[in-house]
Amino acid sequence: MIAGAVSPARMDLKNQDLVKAHIHSVWLAQTGVSLKNSVKDVLDLDGSADYPIKPDILSQLQRVSRHDVLSDAYALIERTPEVKTARWHSAEWLERVVDDSLTEFNDAFDYWRDIYRSTRHAADTAYRESVSPSASRRKKDHAERRERQALHELSLLLNETGDYMDADFYPYRYLASQGFLPGYNFTRLPVRALTLRRPAERSDSIHPTARASWA
Repeated sequence: MIAGAVSPARMDLKNQDLVKAHIHSVWLAQTGVSLKNSVKDVLDLDGSADYPIKPDILSQLQRVSRHDVLSDAYALIERTPEVKTARWHSAEWLERVVDDSLTEFNDAFDYWRDIYRSTRHAADTAYRESVSPSASRRKKDHAERRERQALHELSLLLNETGDYMDADFYPYRYLASQGFLPGYNFTRLPVRALTLRRPAERSDSIHPTARASWA
């Protein structure tokens, strides 16, 4: 016989980051913006290397009613009285979170931008080496393998493989991993990073807890 008891899950409703993420979700819902299935639907990847938010998306985010967001945010706080007793909570704090939502939304994509920029550079460099007239056949083969892997990395970043809603770079899941939106694990930092492995190693591209590194 197996006996015992499982304690119910507990959530600290005074967790400032958790409450902030929920207010961000209120803000995003009020904007009416759909992030669709890929970051490429949110960021402009064809122009500046800074990969800004697409103009139509940005315009919609900027038109959100501050009054409506604050009204919904206050209603959310009213349903969780524990939050109102937290030392960090105040009307000024709540208004600041709402006012900074667009900036933090944009900043949350910086991690993705860094990986995407590095991966594109790796793909471009490998392609140039693969077609270089002065390169040996061995170096060209090596460059072609690196290019194929970099293109695979780009497909992952753009959420073009497998079940897109369960992928790490599905926009809503990604924003939760960055702590901007609430997620099941409420993580603040990314738990996965893309790494470009050496050709002799396995080609699995998602490596837990690793930082981005480029061969």
